[in-house]
Amino acid sequence: MYLDQQRVGNEDRRFEDAVEQEIQQIESGDLPDDIRRRYVWCGRYATHVNNWKKAFGDDHMRAFLTDDLRWPVKVWSDLSGFLCYDLGEERLAQLSIRERNVAGELRWPHVVRALRRLEGRDSKVIRRIQRWLPPGWDRRVAQGIFNRNQVTKARPVPIPPDFTMRLLDKYYLPDVAELEEILNRPLTAWRPENIGRR
Repeated sequence: MYLDQQRVGNEDRRFEDAVEQEIQQIESGDLPDDIRRRYVWCGRYATHVNNWKKAFGDDHMRAFLTDDLRWPVKVWSDLSGFLCYDLGEERLAQLSIRERNVAGELRWPHVVRALRRLEGRDSKVIRRIQRWLPPGWDRRVAQGIFNRNQVTKARPVPIPPDFTMRLLDKYYLPDVAELEEILNRPLTAWRPENIGRR
């Protein structure tokens, strides 16, 4: 999330500063409204999964970890059974075709900044265009531009300072323990002593 916001020009802080400021904001209850800049808050999976469980109940949700995708056929089969709908092997193959969430510079960052400035804006010109075009056209056009704007090769991601990683390890430790209970499965690889550092 941080790299995404940085590359589209919405973030100019260093990662370590953003993390420290957000932890202070969480503790004071003064989080920014823009959820795209809530990097630490979004990683509090136990909190979010608990909210989903309260809203929908255990019988109406399934949680999969990224590690589960090493066996995509099993995940796909479990998901098909849960939904009572055959998702089909063809769709599974499509999911594996290309790498997603590649970190890197956008091809045309100024175009994305311009689109972001237009988001949610009310103007006579936009209202006139909306009357003539089908519903959702603006979202589809923006998504098309966004997809073409993505990099195809990952760039090296700078490793945050060790003190920032230790701060995050300590901050997330209770959340990881709670998530283990919620999901009823060990998250050994998520614990600081098992996370490899380069």
